[in-house]
Amino acid sequence: MNQRQEFHNKWICPCYDDIIKKISEEKKKFVFFERDYDKKKKLLLEKYNREDFIYLINLKRNYFTDLIKRLIKFFPQFESIPYIAFYHGSYGRGISRYGSDMDLNILFDNDFIDVMKPVNELICVMIYQIVGFKGRDKIHNIMVNVPPLKNAKYNFDNGNHYKIVFLDGKVLDYYSRNYFEGDMIKIQNAPNSFADFRKYILKHCNSEECFEWAYSFRYIISNYFDNDLNEMVKEADNKIKKVKNINLKTLKLIDKMIKDIQEYSFDFDEISISKLNKECKVRMLGFIYNSLALVRRCLVINGVDMGVFDIPKLLENEAFKKYINQDLIDKLKNIIYYYNWNLARLEEFMTDSGYNFSSREPSSISKKVLNEGYKKNVWYGV
Repeated sequence: MNQRQEFHNKWICPCYDDIIKKISEEKKKFVFFERDYDKKKKLLLEKYNREDFIYLINLKRNYFTDLIKRLIKFFPQFESIPYIAFYHGSYGRGISRYGSDMDLNILFDNDFIDVMKPVNELICVMIYQIVGFKGRDKIHNIMVNVPPLKNAKYNFDNGNHYKIVFLDGKVLDYYSRNYFEGDMIKIQNAPNSFADFRKYILKHCNSEECFEWAYSFRYIISNYFDNDLNEMVKEADNKIKKVKNINLKTLKLIDKMIKDIQEYSFDFDEISISKLNKECKVRMLGFIYNSLALVRRCLVINGVDMGVFDIPKLLENEAFKKYINQDLIDKLKNIIYYYNWNLARLEEFMTDSGYNFSSREPSSISKKVLNEGYKKNVWYGV
């Protein structure tokens, strides 16, 4: 009997009552953490301090990291199979905010993917329940797959609301990041095998495109020693080093980025919340991060080994400092963190005021409401 057969024979569907008990225990822990965290956050949002902002970024990510490790240990299946758990996106690049989505991936070997996908999804559901994410799209990953489910099924209601239904009829409710119509559609918001993930990433690291998220990884826990995310990034960089038609002057690129951010604005009397979200987050943050990713690419083409795309580490990288003087790096740090701090203030205002600050929210908000309720004019965009 091989490892795969032995693992499948020992498979036991997680007990609903045990899952609910674990959620309850972790929720109590999170309440104490959040109470202290919110006090610190409130003080910081009243007055900007870069070091305190960075401290709170790390504090929340570290709490979530420990939580994910505890949830993984809750499922004994992980003890006997190879896996990699890691962040990408804002948690991976080191610039997550208080309201940032959690981009969580757990990768498995192909031999175990069919039985571990439901476990992966349950972990996402448990995190959603424990930390009180307002919407299923607050925790997700790069790929969406349809799995062979044996012990659970997904029941779609109208819109994008859906729930896991266990065979005994008990239910865990949460939200999907995707919109589907119809009943009883099976969907899995989960990563695939390591091999498929590698193919997916390398596909998006070609010579004509520069997606910063394709390099943004941060380990949580792993026992998959045959595969390494850093090696995958090196493999992508080896493709980049062969590119000869990209000749960017990094100093001019960063000067332009800072100038564009400082001058950026859009005028409106009323704006859809989805557009406001996309302008502030997708457009501006994407512009900032992809500009830095282009700087990283310039360094790679010049033969520098850069590793994963981690913005705090990038700004302290010695090779980076050889190309860019310290005054410009300090200016870059200030504008990146200050923009994220202002965006955190906007997110906090929107949440406190009952608005769903989502790229899929169709309702509108007026500039007058933002100016009066938010009581500031310094955040970029208004």
